[in-house]
Amino acid sequence: MLHSQSQSQDASFSTSPLAAILKWRIFVSAMPPFITIKTLRYAFILALCFGAALCISATLGWLGPPCSIQNAQKIALGYLLLGLFFLLKKDPMLMLFCFTCSGAICLLLQPFDHF
Repeated sequence: MLHSQSQSQDASFSTSPLAAILKWRIFVSAMPPFITIKTLRYAFILALCFGAALCISATLGWLGPPCSIQNAQKIALGYLLLGLFFLLKKDPMLMLFCFTCSGAICLLLQPFDHF
């Protein structure tokens, strides 16, 4: 009786969503780093920071007529999702810069609170 219960628990664990998540986590952790060459890595970080600065300055109107605040919201959300991707890839440096850029966009555009 006890043996049949353990088999049913094993079968339910293998088809459960938790098992699928654990398999995905093992697959993601086995992947190589996103960018291994330091020059490309720093160029990517510089492009992330430049994109955030461009988004903030264009929304505030420093580069001409101000663009829509909804565009800045979408860009901040994109940085946030990219940071979550780097969190799954276990790349803390790129994750930190993505979250920082997203936070900077949100904090500097906070006075435009009519979202």
